[in-house]
Amino acid sequence: MSPLATRPGTTAAANPSPSRAAILDALALVPGLIPTATMPETPMPGAAWPVWAESRYRAGKLTRPLTHTYEVRVILPSGWLPETVDTADGLLDALCAALSTVGILDAASPVQIVFGSNQSMPGINARLTVVLR
Repeated sequence: MSPLATRPGTTAAANPSPSRAAILDALALVPGLIPTATMPETPMPGAAWPVWAESRYRAGKLTRPLTHTYEVRVILPSGWLPETVDTADGLLDALCAALSTVGILDAASPVQIVFGSNQSMPGINARLTVVLR
């Protein structure tokens, strides 16, 4: 493992950034979700994790703190379209409400999440800019 990946004596999952930790706390409030700091090794419906998308200086000034934007991914059940649709419909409002507590939710959309083995599963992708107070 790269020495940049962790702080000495710790693991990456044990030390998420404050922004990532806030997202994980919000995801934990949504019934049926299994929040993880990174993509799970075994894909399963309900798995949810943030993926860092970008960071920007506020108002374009280097003296301002950074804002961090994440793509939050949630795996939906696959195999039978009505179940996928019903799950997404029931989950979307709760997911968006929870994520809105930690930042500005730009959009949520359906996606196919691809895993290393070229396996894919349907999911939800929500773009969130974290605003820590």
